[in-house]
Amino acid sequence: MYLETSAFSFNEQLEVLAKRFDETFASIPPNKLRYCNPKSVQNFLLHLPKIKGRSEKQEIIDKLSFYCTILEHQYPEELNARVAKHFFQDHLLAISNTFDWRLGFTLFFQSM
Repeated sequence: MYLETSAFSFNEQLEVLAKRFDETFASIPPNKLRYCNPKSVQNFLLHLPKIKGRSEKQEIIDKLSFYCTILEHQYPEELNARVAKHFFQDHLLAISNTFDWRLGFTLFFQSM
């Protein structure tokens, strides 16, 4: 499910996306949840309003929405550290780099 960006304001998109992630994370078994980077996603959503560029915000919302869609529909039963690394690299690393550049975030990896 992608957000129809023209139909919602930024704050509405953010609310809808946060709710989707909450529901998605709630559906993932606790022993697999850490592989989905929920703390990173929550930090991105919490601090996204601090990003100044409107198009940059929209790009991040689109990327997070796509990541959520993957977790909703393509959640692999064999989710493990290797798969999580690819998920992060393919979907969250660019967002993390933007937050590092714009807000001084530091990338922190916890051993799994």
